[in-house]
Amino acid sequence: MPGPWSARAKRRFLRLGIVLAVALGVLAVAVLVPEHRRAAETFHNVPPDIPAPQPRAVKTTPELRKLLAAETAAFVRTAVRRHNLDASWPLVHPFLKQGISRKQWLTGAIPVVPFPARGILDWEVDYSYDGDVAADVVLEPEPKSGLYRKTFTIEFRQAPGAADKRWLVYSWVPNGVSEALVQDEHKAGVDKALSKVRGHQGLSVDWVLIPLGCIFAVFLLPLGIFLVERRRSRRAEAAHQAALAAHHKSEA
Repeated sequence: MPGPWSARAKRRFLRLGIVLAVALGVLAVAVLVPEHRRAAETFHNVPPDIPAPQPRAVKTTPELRKLLAAETAAFVRTAVRRHNLDASWPLVHPFLKQGISRKQWLTGAIPVVPFPARGILDWEVDYSYDGDVAADVVLEPEPKSGLYRKTFTIEFRQAPGAADKRWLVYSWVPNGVSEALVQDEHKAGVDKALSKVRGHQGLSVDWVLIPLGCIFAVFLLPLGIFLVERRRSRRAEAAHQAALAAHHKSEA
């Protein structure tokens, strides 16, 4: 006869105990773990970040372009070529000097990309704003430098705080070498090489006769001497045979 706790009752009691344990565990976690409260949003009276307005483009006058082109030529002759650096000092904006003293500038260790320029081939305005003008400059290298023509962008800005509003070199940036310039340089080199042989479109007759004469001297001349000597030998042999025949005939 089954006791007061049957197997089925025991299983039900075990399941009920597990459910109660899980429920108590969840309740304990909910009570003991602090609730993460969302922080309240706060607002500050800060003005919005408004982008700076675009500078107004202005048209450069012929006088200004002439002035800046002359300043570019002076900058290239001095700072870019590292020649007479003392004369380049007043041409450069404080931004490009980067805090370098005049004494340090004269050593040649300056933030200006050097180039062995022979001259300026082209100068053209890139953009022009109020107090800020940039131009593309094409430099021709020295003949023996082995370099191609190169384009730089030079930027001018007016001197800060100067009463005369002088234009100073603000930046000097290389733009690389264009493919068209490389092709033009290559074509110029080819044309120069061809100009040295101009008028010699074909081989002269003398250049053909010289090797033929050498071949004759090496091969044909000994052959001719051999044939002449052989002919002489045959004539001498024939004369000798004729003399023997005449001698035998006279004895008979």
